[in-house]
Amino acid sequence: MRKEVLDQAEALGTNVSPSLTSVWSGFGPEDRALLEEALSALLAERSRAFRIAHDVAIAQRRTPPSVEEFELSDILRLQRAIAGQGP
Repeated sequence: MRKEVLDQAEALGTNVSPSLTSVWSGFGPEDRALLEEALSALLAERSRAFRIAHDVAIAQRRTPPSVEEFELSDILRLQRAIAGQGP
């Protein structure tokens, strides 16, 4: 799952800033694992909500929402920052 998320982040062109990455260095491996799991769940829920909102908008002939409205790239950026920190 982690590789999949990182691949998605790269496809979206998201970059992790060094300052953001350094924030995670104070967390232990268990904390990072919990954060990774929580962010994965959040990403799954937000992705599902985005797909539903998109489908409804298309069905109603409205402009579909953008990915940015659901902050998916921010979640991917955080996952990437956490994943970049080893034990």
